[in-house]
Amino acid sequence: MRRISLAGLVFLALGLLAPLAAAESKGSNTPETGDGIITLNRDVVVEGDIVRLGDIFSGLGEKSETAIARTPALGKKVPVGVRWLTAVAQKYALPWRANSRLDKAIIQRAVTIIPPQQIKARVEEALFDEGMQQNAMLEFDTPSVQLLLPREQGDGVAVTNLSFDATSGRFTAQVAAPAEGVPVAKATLRGRAIRVVDVPVLRRRIDAGEVIRTDDLDWISHRADRLMRNALMDSDSIVGKSARRPIGAGVVIKASELRTPQVITKNSLVTIRLETERMVLTAQGRALEAGTMGEAIQVMNTKSNSIISAEVVGRGTVRAALTNNVVIN
Repeated sequence: MRRISLAGLVFLALGLLAPLAAAESKGSNTPETGDGIITLNRDVVVEGDIVRLGDIFSGLGEKSETAIARTPALGKKVPVGVRWLTAVAQKYALPWRANSRLDKAIIQRAVTIIPPQQIKARVEEALFDEGMQQNAMLEFDTPSVQLLLPREQGDGVAVTNLSFDATSGRFTAQVAAPAEGVPVAKATLRGRAIRVVDVPVLRRRIDAGEVIRTDDLDWISHRADRLMRNALMDSDSIVGKSARRPIGAGVVIKASELRTPQVITKNSLVTIRLETERMVLTAQGRALEAGTMGEAIQVMNTKSNSIISAEVVGRGTVRAALTNNVVIN
């Protein structure tokens, strides 16, 4: 059984289309050529449905308008090799010869590509008109859909049909291009509208124990359905707090990662205050544990070695409650 190469199949496929030119070339197998040298156009981009002789070869003069084949499908590139090129040259009596057996041309139709970003933007506009909330982002089931148009057909995309379920966020959109006139390319897109919220994040890495300031924060939009329950949503819950452990920039901050800054460190010397309406007694003590403002910590009186529980009221200062167990001296 005789084998047919890929190049042969291309030759046969395009050869079957040659009758397009028959009516134009009948009785004129040796049309006039231009005065210049005939050269091969290796990258052939054709506007319209018909490949003409002048698309393949340059320097033909009037015969360049001779139709020889139909253009490939949109987005397809058809390689034609020496056999096909030589057959075309001989058929139309062109004084052209290949430089080598590797000579070839790549034929494709001129297209306008409408990218996924443009299509998604148009669908988003249509969904907003349909009542979708502004604080939403779209998640497409097939995010890479694009439309191809013949270049001569114009551009633009229109949403021709749209259904939207506000409860689930699911939508189906039918799009067509060009935006005006008879549609040439169509596609159906499905997806989901997802609510997004603005959340505070750090502009820079914060080390453990470092206090967060207002200018350390930035804001980003984040999917609401992917936020953790203990995510902090406002700056008041963050500013003035210190990090329990290092926190990276740009990540959502969790409540468990922060604490009120320590104003007393473990084993530091502190002033113990005992206050009544008529007097204030003070004594020196040593903090047996770290403490934040308002927190009760264990303090040892350095003179009596007695241990009491006292409230942190300032940096280096604790306040003892007046009970029978308090020993100041």
